[in-house]
Amino acid sequence: MWDTIIGHEAEKIFLRNMLTGQRKTPSLLFYGPEGIGKRKMARAFAQSFLCLENPLIPCTCRSCQAMENDSHPDFIEVEPGGKSRTIGVDAIHELIAKAAFGPVLSPYKVCLIDKAHTLREEAQNSLLKLLEEPPEYWLFLLVADQVEQLLPTIRSRVIGLRFDPLTEGETEQVLASIRLGENDRPESLAEADLSQAEAKWQRELPILAHLAGGSAGKALEWFRMDALELREEILDLLEQSGREDLLVYTAGLPWLLRNDREESLVMMELLLLLLRDGLILQSRLPQPLYNEDLRDRLGLCFADWSEKKIRQAMELTEKCRRGLNSFVVRRMAIEALFMEIHQLDKEI
Repeated sequence: MWDTIIGHEAEKIFLRNMLTGQRKTPSLLFYGPEGIGKRKMARAFAQSFLCLENPLIPCTCRSCQAMENDSHPDFIEVEPGGKSRTIGVDAIHELIAKAAFGPVLSPYKVCLIDKAHTLREEAQNSLLKLLEEPPEYWLFLLVADQVEQLLPTIRSRVIGLRFDPLTEGETEQVLASIRLGENDRPESLAEADLSQAEAKWQRELPILAHLAGGSAGKALEWFRMDALELREEILDLLEQSGREDLLVYTAGLPWLLRNDREESLVMMELLLLLLRDGLILQSRLPQPLYNEDLRDRLGLCFADWSEKKIRQAMELTEKCRRGLNSFVVRRMAIEALFMEIHQLDKEI
């Protein structure tokens, strides 16, 4: 059962137990890091919960077929929308209106709220009314990456299931099962044949699996964004950060002119991983590196860096990431960051 979902065995056991005997309809919260399969598990559980025959085995009943075809009248999914990529109160008001109607095909109705951490506060307060007195035939499934963004009153009304990152082996297994589609092409191969993207995917898969820290979703998204090329660009700048003519050097970097916010945030995350690895190398800690494929190069890059300098550089990078998240222009933010890193040697 649920064999196509890799990992999360303890959570599967708990959910299977909910399907035996009379099915209860508590509200559940699936939480943990992004991209590890929480939504996929929630949808699979919803299909089993709505099943008209045996929910513990693969089934082809009318309900399960409707779920497979994304046409089940008793399954409702709410997800972020609009430019803000949040869930507003109108979406919850619409859900409240639907709560007045009973199930059509199955004995129950299931509502899955994906990215529940993006619920605006007013929307959370409206949802709370449903969670406090839910219709007896409704099951609510909340999926959240950042559980701390949910109000304590929401968290107190749900049964929380924590999903941990996949192991590196599990991540590779998930990624190896992916068949790239047209929308999965990396930006560098936007006009190329799909076979070229697939070849690049196979080359980069082991590195991305390791780099993404157990998040298969993040690994795929980073592939689409050419993250290994972004890593090369930010590492090159890190290696050059000691130059006295640093601003002259950055003026000749065309990638600094791109002002894609999401790409900039990924670059800051990659920079933090590089700095984290540098700290491990300088501290001589017996821990694996995120950028294991760059171990020798990072050893040279951070050879003259003190642990204090690396920690300060990480703090500056976090500050820069917050600025980029507030739509600060990339070139200004990154040039300022590396000039501050350049000055650290003079302050230490």
